[in-house]
Parts: sequence; structure tokens; C-alpha cells
Amino acid sequence: MLLAMNLQTRRSFLNQASVGIGSAALTSMLAGRSIHGAPPAWPAHLPSHAGLIPKAKRVIFLCMAGGPSHLETLDDKPKLREMDGK
Repeated sequence: MLLAMNLQTRRSFLNQASVGIGSAALTSMLAGRSIHGAPPAWPAHLPSHAGLIPKAKRVIFLCMAGGPSHLETLDDKPKLREMDGK
């Protein structure tokens, strides 16, 4: 773990930190605005949905750099079957 921390440069750390701070600032600036427009129309032949819309009480927002390796995902890999045993 200590080795991984030593490999990160000051410039890359500041770059990643600024992206996180910038996205937090943008989120707070857009919090009062409606960016999605009008809600979709409810079909007339269905009953009213006034009591059916759940409201989120809490949100967990994760801003993570990178992702899982393509070898660790569970996606189908047809090329892997072709190359088996070669």
C-alpha cells in the first residue's frame, strides 16, 4: 500500500482532487434548478399515481476513479473460448 502511495505524483493527486471538488461545486450550483424539464405525462387510462411515487430519503454518491479489470467482470468473453488451449 505504501508503494502505491509513493507512485502517485503531486500533480495527479491535485488533478483528481480538483475533479472531485469541481463536481461537488457543480452539484450544489445545480441543486435548485430543474434540469430534467417537465415530468412525463401519465397515461389517461391508468389510475392516478399520486400515492405511488416513492421519494428518496438518502442518496449515496460515489465518485471513484477507474473500475474493475475486464478480467474480473462477469461479461461474456467469446474470444476467450476461441483461444482456449492455444
